[in-house]
Amino acid sequence: MQWQPWNKNSYGEYVIIMRVFFLFIALFFLISCKSNQVITPIESKPQVVSFVELNSGTNGGFPEKSHKVITDQTTFNIMWEAAFERFSDPQKPPRIDFENKMIVLVTMGIQNSGGYSIKVSTGIETDSDITLTVLETKPGASCATSDVMTFPYQIIELKKSKKEVIFKTTNKVFDCEE
Repeated sequence: MQWQPWNKNSYGEYVIIMRVFFLFIALFFLISCKSNQVITPIESKPQVVSFVELNSGTNGGFPEKSHKVITDQTTFNIMWEAAFERFSDPQKPPRIDFENKMIVLVTMGIQNSGGYSIKVSTGIETDSDITLTVLETKPGASCATSDVMTFPYQIIELKKSKKEVIFKTTNKVFDCEE
């Protein structure tokens, strides 16, 4: 009997072995051809946040210093009523489109004289958050001010966002020397 390298049963086994062998070779080349390129996410440039002042003053009903983001009409109405609680003829709260807008309230709390103010001076939006710069102004030692307690506040409206709102406070002393 003459030797045959492939009989009927061994040919099928040979095909399977060859397929597995080529699969391992292909995987080896794919794994060994690793790229040295590092993919870094592209961050967009910070954008200026536009906002509209709805109200501000020095006689609001906010005895504590605070910075708040308001996202619903009920909370806004309560805050608005507090802003006008010291007035005999308070304004009615405007309707806000809370589907597309949000409200920010900044307050300085109780101050022992006039000459104090608070306002959001700038807003910057990044990929991760919104930073609002709050400017708190107070009178210098040479300023003549009223002897009355004040409660400075500002209410602004801006585009709604789910990003974290960060408040950065800067202080400025207004010098009244003449």
